[in-house]
Amino acid sequence: RHQMSHDSGKRFECENCVKVFTDPSNLQRHIRSQHVGARAHACPRAHVCPDCGKTFATSSGLKQHKHIHSTVKPFICEVCH
Repeated sequence: RHQMSHDSGKRFECENCVKVFTDPSNLQRHIRSQHVGARAHACPRAHVCPDCGKTFATSSGLKQHKHIHSTVKPFICEVCH
């Protein structure tokens, strides 16, 4: 997924901040949740990252997120390594 951020294909930029997305639906979800104040869904976010406090609706979302805090990096980006 990270490699797609370096792809010269279509990029969908948020007009309100510096975020860029490779998928238009992800941009729309970002705008709704970050800039309009409306949540993408009403599920409670009971799973909290102990490192940064970010919350997730599912334990799998938290598990995937926790990799960004890890010093173990199993994949190396050929562009920005």
